[in-house]
Amino acid sequence: MRHIHPRQYMILTVLYTIGTSLLIIPSLLATAVEHDAWLGAVFTAVFNMLYVFVYVLLLQRFPGLSLVQIAEKLLGKWLGSVVAWLYISFFLLLAVLLLQFLGQFIHTSILPSTPVWFIYFTFMIVIVIGLAYGVEAYGRSAELFFPIVLLFLGLIMIALVFEIDVSRMRPIGERGMSPILLSGLKMSTFQEQICLMMLAPLVANKGKQTAARALVVGTAIGLLVLIAITLLTILILGSYNTAHFVYPVYVLVKKISIGDFFQRIEILMIAIWFLTVFVKIVVTMHAGLIGMTQTLNLKSCKPLILPVGLLIAIYAMIVFPNTATFFEFGRESWFSYALSFIFVLPVSFLIVDIVKRFVGSLFKHEVSE
Repeated sequence: MRHIHPRQYMILTVLYTIGTSLLIIPSLLATAVEHDAWLGAVFTAVFNMLYVFVYVLLLQRFPGLSLVQIAEKLLGKWLGSVVAWLYISFFLLLAVLLLQFLGQFIHTSILPSTPVWFIYFTFMIVIVIGLAYGVEAYGRSAELFFPIVLLFLGLIMIALVFEIDVSRMRPIGERGMSPILLSGLKMSTFQEQICLMMLAPLVANKGKQTAARALVVGTAIGLLVLIAITLLTILILGSYNTAHFVYPVYVLVKKISIGDFFQRIEILMIAIWFLTVFVKIVVTMHAGLIGMTQTLNLKSCKPLILPVGLLIAIYAMIVFPNTATFFEFGRESWFSYALSFIFVLPVSFLIVDIVKRFVGSLFKHEVSE
């Protein structure tokens, strides 16, 4: 079995957390709570860290097991397999949605004359190649590009500081805390770190450097970036523009112009976003493939990569016909569906494990007496 270093797992977590959130979360939060969107981002981070705390407890209680293996161990072969296939379906649907979002962005903002199906299949070819080389290859690639991503993000944020207008974030909490909390809860389902649980057994733990610690640190860094980007978007574009632009961060970065030598900086943002979304799709698809491999008792997921990749690309063309329906699904339906997988089921696993261990200890105590 191939393994990756905890540092690489942490970097994958950072890039995964940033992923699609970089472009869509500021707009969705501003639509919900206007100039308090940055506070919504803070609560998004709080809820995400709560989810990750649950994942860490599961990793500590079931070392070396993936999420679907935990389900089968706790719930038995039959019910565990049902839950495992539900998770596999969730991972693969998420991969479809991510690929479609990437393709729609490129089609509407960069290459409007290019058929969207061509964009889907082109990116899927790259994703399939990355998966074929394995987790070590794309883990090292992420490690290689991570400093460049941080550098580009730093340059963009520094350049945007000159455009800030603090008055755009006032009055703070005008609508009360309930809408802000609710918006933060809803947006917390767009990071989907649950997929990274499937890769945790592939991490070679080294002393204090463990998969659990890497997951916590990586998630925290990614969420800090999300908060910073949301805050900058509100302070510069204002809540109205942030809510009404489909991709406000892309519009935000296009405003950067320092003299005659520092322009068209949006190319850097596109490069960052492409890399983070590529990592997110690869990891999400890999999570589904690992789940299928373990549930079907296969030796390797490699024979599944190409057919599953083709199916994902085909479904990306038919699930949502345009960007408007995609965002409507994200606002109206994704929350309850995703929350079941990223929080409700993992908490249920913890409760079942606690009860089983408690009952087991009582039984042992009675037998010993």
